[in-house]
Amino acid sequence: MLESIETRDPKNLEILFDNPIMASIEELEPTSVALHMTSPGYQPLLKDEWFRGLMSVMLATPVASRDIDWPMLEKRLANGRLLERLPLRQRPTLKRGVQLFLDRSNSMQPFWRDEIELLDRLQHLLGSCNVQVWWLEVDPWLSIEPQLNWHSPPPDQLSAETPLLIVSDFGIGEDPLGEGLMDFGPWRTLLDQAQSSCCPVIALIPAPESVWPDKLRQLIPYAYVWDRYTSLQSVKGSHHRIRN
Repeated sequence: MLESIETRDPKNLEILFDNPIMASIEELEPTSVALHMTSPGYQPLLKDEWFRGLMSVMLATPVASRDIDWPMLEKRLANGRLLERLPLRQRPTLKRGVQLFLDRSNSMQPFWRDEIELLDRLQHLLGSCNVQVWWLEVDPWLSIEPQLNWHSPPPDQLSAETPLLIVSDFGIGEDPLGEGLMDFGPWRTLLDQAQSSCCPVIALIPAPESVWPDKLRQLIPYAYVWDRYTSLQSVKGSHHRIRN
C-alpha cells in the first residue's frame, strides 16, 4: 500500500519516482534560462545588406550622362524637330544628397534610436556634407491647428531638385487603433516648398500600409513602410508602379 511507505525517508521516496532525488542544489545541470533573459541585440529597421540598394532606389535622381539617347534622337528627327543639342541618356545618381526631416513627436518615441541610426547610415553612405538634417515634432498646442515645432531652425529655402526624405508616422501612432487618422495639415507648408523647389518627396513610415489613408499616396506617392521587412524587391516594385 502507498500509505505504508515511510515517505519521510529519502531512500523510500525513490520508490515513488523514476528519477532519484538530488542530494543538493549543486547537482543541478546548468540551463539556458539565463540566455533567454538577456536583451536581444539592436537591429536597424532597414537591413544592412539592403540599405545601399534601398537608398539608391528611393533617393537617386536623374542626371544627364555622356551617352547619346539614340531612341530619343531618332524620334526627334522623325518628327522633323530641330536639334539645338544632342539628347543624352539619363542616369540615376545620389550626388545631390538628401534633405532629411526627422519627426521627434511623442508618437515616434519608439523609433527615436532608429532615426539616429538612419541618420548615421545616410551620412556614411552619402557623406556628412550631403545630408542636411532637421529635427522637428508636431505640436498640437501651438495654435488652433497642430503645427510643426522645429528643434533646429527651419529651412528658409530647400535645395532645388534634392530629394526630401520625411521620417514620420504623421500622427497615426497617437491613436491605439491607428486606422486612417494621419494628419498632414502641419506638413503642407513643407510639401508646398518641396514642390516649388522641384524636390522629390519620399517618406518612411513605421506603420503598415493597411492603415494608411488613400490621401497619403496622393500627397506623397513615394511613401514606403519603414521596418525590417522592407526589401529591395518590394521597394523596386512600388517604385515601378508609381512611375507607370
